[in-house]
Amino acid sequence: GRLLARFGATALLRTGLLIEAGTHAALAATTVPWVAAAVLAVFGVHAMVWGVIVSTLRQRAVPAGLLGRVGSVNSLFDVGGAAVGSLLAGLVAQALTITAPYWIAAAVMIAITTAAWHPLARARNL
Repeated sequence: GRLLARFGATALLRTGLLIEAGTHAALAATTVPWVAAAVLAVFGVHAMVWGVIVSTLRQRAVPAGLLGRVGSVNSLFDVGGAAVGSLLAGLVAQALTITAPYWIAAAVMIAITTAAWHPLARARNL
């Protein structure tokens, strides 16, 4: 609540996308365990903040009668996407290098950030 009140949803979501791209790149680039641990800690905080903001916005935007359905579809894509992504990352790591999935994830997140930057401006209106 405090973060939303101070910075607004648009700024927090945009920053979250940048953090996510940066954490993937940092994990790909580092070979130092404590650096990787710090990056994962930052990612964990980002994931919590992102999740709360997105859930709040979804609850405000979706009619009460559809919240269960929309939430279940969101969970399906969230958990299902993580499972498929893990499988694909394993195949990519096996075929290329152990860091390749992180570099690819960073590139994909940069593309997502670019595509989502302007549409996220509407987040403050919810």
